[in-house]
Amino acid sequence: MAVREQAAMPRSLQDGIKRFGGSRRNVRLTLSSGSTTVNENGILRIRLPSNSLCDLRGFGFSGDLTTTGGTAGASGVMGSHTLIRRISMTAAGVVTNAQNNNWNLTAHCANLAGNGLEFDKGNLLNGGYPLDMVRTSEFLEFNYFPYSPLTCGIIDTGLTGEVEIEIVFAGAEALVTDQGSTPQTAYSIANLRAYVPVIDLETDFYRKFVAAALARGKTIQKQMELATAVVQGAQSSNSFNVSTACLDKVLVAPKDAAWQTAAAQADGQVYSRYLDVDCGAAHPADGYSVYVQIGSYSFPAFGFGDNYAQLAELTRQNWAGSVYNYNKLFLQTDGSGAALDTANLEYKAQAYCEHNAVVLIPVGAFDEHGKEGGIDLSSGNSIIRVECKGTNLESSAQTHLLMAGIHKSKLQIRAGQTVSFSV
Repeated sequence: MAVREQAAMPRSLQDGIKRFGGSRRNVRLTLSSGSTTVNENGILRIRLPSNSLCDLRGFGFSGDLTTTGGTAGASGVMGSHTLIRRISMTAAGVVTNAQNNNWNLTAHCANLAGNGLEFDKGNLLNGGYPLDMVRTSEFLEFNYFPYSPLTCGIIDTGLTGEVEIEIVFAGAEALVTDQGSTPQTAYSIANLRAYVPVIDLETDFYRKFVAAALARGKTIQKQMELATAVVQGAQSSNSFNVSTACLDKVLVAPKDAAWQTAAAQADGQVYSRYLDVDCGAAHPADGYSVYVQIGSYSFPAFGFGDNYAQLAELTRQNWAGSVYNYNKLFLQTDGSGAALDTANLEYKAQAYCEHNAVVLIPVGAFDEHGKEGGIDLSSGNSIIRVECKGTNLESSAQTHLLMAGIHKSKLQIRAGQTVSFSV
């Protein structure tokens, strides 16, 4: 039986929307770590303005890159996010996201699985576009922060008290090096400056409304999308623990056993050994596959597929609702040996298994910003098992696995700048 749609209310009977305006101004931030220069494996701390509405979606920092050692000028940065090993936020002494010491790898996988080359072309100062990598003596912008506390949007430091962002940098192995060259052994970023948009409202309505709500014992919650990640030697069965109230996706990315050793770009590689995601077999990798077990459920439900290439479609489906279903899962170079800036980029099916073998498995029923539609693992078994088949995937001597649970977490704010965090 057809369901009759309810007629829309006439505009003349609808309530008007009150004006809720103000201004947005980018402000320079205090580098609480002191120095305006940071080196590989260094730490940068940035303090947000006090008693302010800060839009963390516009947070960023920049500096001037210098690389040294190895073949002069042969190494650079392909995506500034790949230099950040950990990004955490402290609000009123409560730390969020300090558990992910492989943040750059999870961010790189997110970029491969969800952003096409057009995204990189529109963000050239980040260095993500392969044909214009940021090299020594060039300007470098940091502005891409998936799976981090910066996904919480607008935060009111008048409610939270002092807020500080801490950036821990990776070593020089994160640099990308031209074919046939010796990797450079150190880097630094000088003249650092950080900024965030601050919102000034026209009226005090928001402040009065929030103060009244908190006085009545209400809790304000800010949701963010984070990743709890580990790297383990690959076995036929691996497991890791994610205790969360909302698990949305599970990320699996095979890494070369020597993935932390700096090496020049190899044939077909767009990035480097450190960033490469190789399942260890040629396309379509027959007899290779992975699936995830959570409790008594398997994702996908049928378990192992026939070959690794099937997992590309599972990964693409995370953005199935968009006509702009872009990714870089099939991107490679033609292996000509040219410098990265002049290499010929091409899209081929084989590139997925051999260079960009990211597996992003949706496990939550719904994945909407601001809503919890995933699996609740907070009160029961929080172990996630990754089952593998295929020679390299079953041998810790040949392959490692980056495994991450992508989940929604909450920063909870109560009266008196009382802050707590729940994964």
